[in-house]
Amino acid sequence: MNIGPAMLNLSRIMLGMYSSDEYQYLELEPKLLMSISVFVICTTIFLFNLLIAQLNCAYMGIFKDMLGYARLNRGSVILENVSRSSKHRWTKFVESLQMDEKLEFNEGDIGLAGGIQVLESASANPVTSDSIKRYGGSTCPTAPWPETANEVDIEDKVDRLEKIIEKAVKRITKASNKSQSGSGASSMASGSSSGSSGGI
Repeated sequence: MNIGPAMLNLSRIMLGMYSSDEYQYLELEPKLLMSISVFVICTTIFLFNLLIAQLNCAYMGIFKDMLGYARLNRGSVILENVSRSSKHRWTKFVESLQMDEKLEFNEGDIGLAGGIQVLESASANPVTSDSIKRYGGSTCPTAPWPETANEVDIEDKVDRLEKIIEKAVKRITKASNKSQSGSGASSMASGSSSGSSGGI
């Protein structure tokens, strides 16, 4: 049998287009029937997984669209309610937000104003380095902002200098250990040579 008719028959078997009369010929050859059964099982599992992947991708796209539509709908509802509310009620709501008070990043760490603080657990979004840069000195708004680039360069230079010093210290300690071991060996050799000369 050629490759073309074999692929056609396998695709017919996979799609369930094979008649019962044609299966009778397969029963006469058990090895061929076993191989075709394994092929049907593998193709069924593959197509089922493909269907699940397609449904999952479609659900993710629908979820993103649904979330966007929900936010747009919420925004339109908020705009309608704001236009209907009175000025006194709106000012009372704005005052209840306390936008003028400074936010607290951590306990005792006072930050900027103009936001709403939302607390979360420390394990929710772990970070290796702090994204908030802190500077010493006055907090007056008229004071000039510190130059971050120079400070970063200085920190890099200090780190490089520390590494160079560590390498130099390691080299000095290794050289001193080698010199001590060499002097000890030479003293032992001189002592043994003097003892042998005294015996002669």
